[in-house]
Amino acid sequence: MNFQWIATWHNRFAIIFLNAVILFATLLAIMHFLLEAKHVPPESNKVYSRLFDMASYKLISQDEAVQTGQEFDQMGEQESYAFNPWTTFQERPFAGNLVTVKHGFSSNVRGTKAPVPAKVGQKDLIIWTFGGSTMFGWGVPDSQTIASYLQDQLQELMPAYHVQVTNHGHSYYFSSLEVSLYVALLRTEKKPDIVLFLDGLNDSIWLAQGWTAPQFAGAMITAWETERQRRFSEDHNWINIDQVFPLQRITQYICANSSLPKKNTNSLLQENNPYIRETPNPSQTILQTYRLNRDMAASISAKFGIDVHFFLQPVKKELFELVTGSKEAYDSLSKEAYAKTFPHFHTLHDIFDTFTKQELPYVDQAHYSDWGCKIIAEQMAKIIRPTWEQ
Repeated sequence: MNFQWIATWHNRFAIIFLNAVILFATLLAIMHFLLEAKHVPPESNKVYSRLFDMASYKLISQDEAVQTGQEFDQMGEQESYAFNPWTTFQERPFAGNLVTVKHGFSSNVRGTKAPVPAKVGQKDLIIWTFGGSTMFGWGVPDSQTIASYLQDQLQELMPAYHVQVTNHGHSYYFSSLEVSLYVALLRTEKKPDIVLFLDGLNDSIWLAQGWTAPQFAGAMITAWETERQRRFSEDHNWINIDQVFPLQRITQYICANSSLPKKNTNSLLQENNPYIRETPNPSQTILQTYRLNRDMAASISAKFGIDVHFFLQPVKKELFELVTGSKEAYDSLSKEAYAKTFPHFHTLHDIFDTFTKQELPYVDQAHYSDWGCKIIAEQMAKIIRPTWEQ
């Protein structure tokens, strides 16, 4: 039997196949080098900065404001969040020129302005700040966060001390996560002299919707199950196609320049979360949860001899219209702070009422501008100083 024709077609197919593989690999290599970030239209990368009001920055230059927005966008491009063993999630370490997140043992921390050099005879005054994205300083550089301004203000008001503030604020955090993190930090870090919590918005919004557990708990469950299946599966992928794979990048590029629906940056929040439960009385759920967390934080602080302060943050009224029961709970807490029914519970809810429209204390719908952060820190310092010096 003559197999010559089989050999001939086999050789032809092999040459064509080999050439196709070489061509495909060459095209991938070319796309890899051509698809740099500079070739992506600027608007497609504005994950967060498109929401920032450039006119709200009063204490930094417009160039610094634009760079700050770009660095927050870069955080968004790298998916911003990482696992935390005590609270489920935290911001990933990030090293920008103006915006930084530093790696920590129990928790990563937002960069804070370096304290002034210690002087002879000064005592260390260590302060931890807790809160959500407003305390984290969303939209402002490290040097303009509430924590940085608080450090400056207290250093000026209390020259006998060397003031050092660590910013433990994290995006999405509410009082339940903050207390969990506080306890974890006390196990591993040098005990602070003062701790303060800035809350109100996240407790009101998330608890009213039944989010009693960390917001990314559903995503963590999915990750756990995915890893479990990978470990026990006999099938293993030889090639992993991720976001840096050239074909994936060219697809993203096309989508970014088309009318196709864009990726939801909060998609991880949409993962199935079995810990969300219906709240028939949202306002009561908010109040009960926040007060319980506040009681625990106060008791822990008293046990360790730490001066603790709780602040109700300024919030735009229209945000409460989004969630039933949130405004009622916020108003109740504000009245409670005015009545001084709980030690060291203060409200800052009306701090911006006298501001003009030109002063713009908010950089976006919920977060404070550099000017707004400074005003809040000044008020906090005035409240903390006398209680500490008594």
